[in-house]
Amino acid sequence: MTYKFIDESGLIVSDGKGWSGMVTAPEVEAWIAAGNTPQAADTPAFAEAKEAKLAEFRAYRLDLLGVISGMGWAALVASDMATATALATFRQGLLDLPQHGTVTAATNITTLSIAMAVRYKQLSDALPVDVKNSFKDLV
Repeated sequence: MTYKFIDESGLIVSDGKGWSGMVTAPEVEAWIAAGNTPQAADTPAFAEAKEAKLAEFRAYRLDLLGVISGMGWAALVASDMATATALATFRQGLLDLPQHGTVTAATNITTLSIAMAVRYKQLSDALPVDVKNSFKDLV
């Protein structure tokens, strides 16, 4: 059998003929000890994976910005400057998120996902509770 790793962990492999599944470490070790060399996992380069992740975020953000604008307008009409200011800060934070230091410092898709999630949580945690509750009703 010729193994081709199809994930970075090396635990899920394919024989190149339609079969894929889990293998145990002893199976792979024995196969390698017999002089075989596995092919690397077919994973996109980090730059490609990062761009796809950021594109996904931008699509989500676009919808969210519309909700934020509506809520901000309603807050201004009601002369609720505290809510309007909090929403404007949240909006700007979402716009700046892809350039945030933790996001740009990410070196793989896992650290990128974590950095984006942590930054989003920081931004949303800064919102007043009543605004967060309003989002639950709208989004």
